[in-house]
This record gives sequence, structure tokens and C-alpha cells, in this order.
Amino acid sequence: MRFYVLGSNPALSLAEFFAVYPSATAVATSDTVLVTDEGGPEPKQAVNRLAGVVKSGSVSTTIPSLRGGSQADEAISREVASSVAALLPRNDDGKRIEFGLSLYDGGNASLFGTLKGEANGIGMTVKRALEAEGRKARVVTMKADALSSVAVTTQATSGDICLIATKDGILAGRTEAVQDFEAWSKRDFGRPSRDAKSGMLPPKLARLMVNLSGVQPEGSAILDPFCGSGTILMEAALMGSKAVIGSDISKKAVADTGRNMEWMRHAFPDTKKVRVSVYETPAEKVDAFVKETVDAIVTETFLGPPLRREANAAAIRKSVNDLMRIVEPSLKAMAGVLKPDGKMVIAFPAFRVGRAFAKLPVEPVIKAIGFSIADRFLYERPGQRVGRDIVVLTR
Repeated sequence: MRFYVLGSNPALSLAEFFAVYPSATAVATSDTVLVTDEGGPEPKQAVNRLAGVVKSGSVSTTIPSLRGGSQADEAISREVASSVAALLPRNDDGKRIEFGLSLYDGGNASLFGTLKGEANGIGMTVKRALEAEGRKARVVTMKADALSSVAVTTQATSGDICLIATKDGILAGRTEAVQDFEAWSKRDFGRPSRDAKSGMLPPKLARLMVNLSGVQPEGSAILDPFCGSGTILMEAALMGSKAVIGSDISKKAVADTGRNMEWMRHAFPDTKKVRVSVYETPAEKVDAFVKETVDAIVTETFLGPPLRREANAAAIRKSVNDLMRIVEPSLKAMAGVLKPDGKMVIAFPAFRVGRAFAKLPVEPVIKAIGFSIADRFLYERPGQRVGRDIVVLTR
């Protein structure tokens, strides 16, 4: 079995995973982790391809859950400690073993609670056992239930042992791959052109949306008709697309995309082979510029003017009406350049109204152009006044 630790939006992370790896079979699923059979991808492949998997590894052993109070808890603790020790390297060179524990609820809240209560004891039991064998050891202090990718890379250098509480017992395995947080940061903050004022699509969300299209990037052509500063095009290029095509009504956006794509060619040399085309045109006229049909359309429409505070109902109605005048003709033009079996993945704005969100009434337009909504997700960050209504469209 293999495990995959999910990102901050588990519904999106799971949808992305199965869009890319539809043949994998889930053994256990929760808001934090997915466990599959051996049909799941190799850990390194998963974290390199997917935006919604932050770390991954293989399950080495299953410890059956026991019932019966404190004695059972102690028995679990001893067996878990033994399994953790077996997963750590010998370090015969005399260097100190630096290890950490990461705990996940894989669908058994009660057992997870037991694990949390015993975690410190498990760590110290392992440390003492290793030192009794003459192996110096240190347990990385847990500031949360699980170690972050940064902590795994910089502190738990001898091993991050993941313990997953499932209905079948505790699954124990070692983290084998984590997301390259430095590369993600470089693409987000290191690129030459960023326009926070008009809204920044996070690179991880851009990658996730490309993956939701289900397209195999190698040899494919991806279109983003609201390309902004080119985030989606950058991720599609890095994934190995044959061609990336962008357009935007803003001259500045087109220039920003050009600079960022040129920067990508130098920062990530594998993207040099990707054909890049960028047009200054409104999305509703994209079919006049794009002469080839594309494999997928992945885009974030204009989200409306920035909101300094939560908008009132009248302001939201105006924004919705203004945006629909852009979205309706744009969807019709986009449908004309997409291959018959291609998908569209589109992020529309979702305006916060109290505890709910007001979305664009796109369903009639989608039906009119011969598409249907195959999947739909709400993406928001804490404190955002405008979230994203992400839809996956198929014919």
C-alpha cells in the first residue's frame, strides 16, 4: 500500500489525484490522507506531478487495533514503537539519527486519539531503544499532529515515520518524497512579473486545475484565454505540454506572461522545448486567433474589481451582471477551439455573502454550448472576500 498526504483543500486534492491516476484503488480516505493499493503512483512521481499531495510514502506494516483501555493503549504504544524503530536507518557511521513522527486520521477517530495521546511516549521509547543499541538519536519536536514538508527535509533527516489510524488498525510507513517547496516558492515569488492587484492565481492551484482536466501533458496543447501573468501556462509548460497558448485583453498581462515564460526557459530549462503563443485579445474573440483545436482549456476568468470589504447585495448583483456579459460570449468562443473529447476547467468568482457564497449563474450558458458540469469545487483562503468556483466541463 501507499499513502499520500493531502493539501489544504482535500476535496480538490482527491479529485486531482483520481483525475490523473484513475486506476488507483482507495483503501482508506480522510481529510488529511489517502491510502491506496499498490496501483497508486510511486511516491516521488506523485509529489512531482500533483499539487494536492504534499508528501508520500509506502506502508510497511499494519498494527491491528486493540480494545480494552489503558493496557491496550500501552500494547499499541509498544508495538508502534517497535515498528518505528525498524523503519529507521542503522547509521553505522555514528551520526545521530534525527527522526520524527507524523500522525494522521485515516478514518478511525478513536484510534487516532489514542495515537495522539501516546505519541510522545512512542517517540521516547524509540529513542531509548536506539540508544540502548549504541545508536544516538533525537526525536524532532512535534508542533502539530504531523511534520511539514519543510520539517521533514530540514529536521527529520533520518526519517519521517507516518502513523495512520484506519479501521483496519495503524498503518506505519516512512515518507519517501515531499513536495519541492523551494521550487514552488521560486515560481510564485521569483518570477519577474507578479500582479497582486488584479488577483494572483497560486501556482499550486494552477497545476491542480491542469491536472483536473485529465489531459496527459506530454504532447498536448493547453489554452488559457484569461492568462493574466501566465501562471497556468507556466505550470502546463513545466508538466511537459507540447504547446501552451494564452490570451488576455490586457496589454500589461500579455507582456507579463511573455516575461514570465522567458524567465521559465532559463529557470527551468526543460520548458525550452514548449511552443508558447500569447495574444492580446478578449476571450470572446479567442476563436479568431487560435487556429488549432486544443486538448484542454484551463483558465481563471476575471474575478471582478478588488473588494476592500464584504460587498452588499447590490454591489454583488452588479458585479455578477458585468461578469456574465464577459463570461457568456467567452464560453461560446472557447467551445469552438476545444477538441471534441477535451475538458474545460474554469475558475469563476464566488462572492462571500455572510457565511455563504454568491456564484455566477453559468449553468444555462454551459448547457447552451453543449457542455455539462462534471465536477465543482469551492476554493477559498481565510479572509478572502472573493473565492473561486471551480468547475470541470465536459461535452
